Amino acid sequence: QVTVALWRHLQSLTIAVEGELVTSDGRLMGRLDLLFADVDDAGQLKGWLVADLKTGRAPTEELKPEVNRQLRMYRDILLANNPSAPPVRTEGWYTKTASKWTAEGGSVLEQAYAAWEATQPTTMPMDPTPGPDSCGGFCDWKAWCQHWWNWRHENGTLHKDDFSDAVVLLHEFEPNSGSAVIELCEPLDGGIRAIPTGIKKSAKFDGRGKDALQEVLASQHQGPLFLGSIMTAQSTWRIGHWCDVLPWKPILDGVEYIREN
Repeated sequence: QVTVALWRHLQSLTIAVEGELVTSDGRLMGRLDLLFADVDDAGQLKGWLVADLKTGRAPTEELKPEVNRQLRMYRDILLANNPSAPPVRTEGWYTKTASKWTAEGGSVLEQAYAAWEATQPTTMPMDPTPGPDSCGGFCDWKAWCQHWWNWRHENGTLHKDDFSDAVVLLHEFEPNSGSAVIELCEPLDGGIRAIPTGIKKSAKFDGRGKDALQEVLASQHQGPLFLGSIMTAQSTWRIGHWCDVLPWKPILDGVEYIREN
């Protein structure tokens, strides 16, 4: 289990925190939470340890296949970028049960590249699949999909997690510090329209999160923003490199969509 004493010990072994992983060709990427020096009982380096912090339901027997695959992806990109790296192992650390679960298996890079090559854009949106495994978890399409937002609002879980997705209005932004004031929005008309709630939050954009916001502002976008995986545990909400920061532009169901240049 992850105890306070263990956590303090691991702080002394930290190599990287919240690091971006990108393959040399730029096709595959990941975001690791923590990278540690993995040492033996004598304090000698024997490898690297990638730890991914998880706030969801902990496993009872083994990691879910998709989580196992995600963690192995981090390992494989790290090894591909560092040919002389020591052995690397990856673990999911679940905060609710203070438990650690090891990801095991072979390389997933070949499968990941095959999936990348097979991905083809279409002009018709995919059929929505609202539910706890999509709207309630990770999904790449939330900035363009009204269903997750409406689903969260209807079941009372909108803005309730330690890492939350939100549609917001930006009221203030200080480019140097990244400090901001955002206003939470709620869905109307099935999630197509964003209605301000009057609830304002202090926020801090940093790293890639701040860069992404400045890119959106430079594009002259006016209107709501989609913020993905905001860290909401503190009074000031944090939008870092792991977050999505995009214009909120929901795509209508069954309507052909042509991307604007």
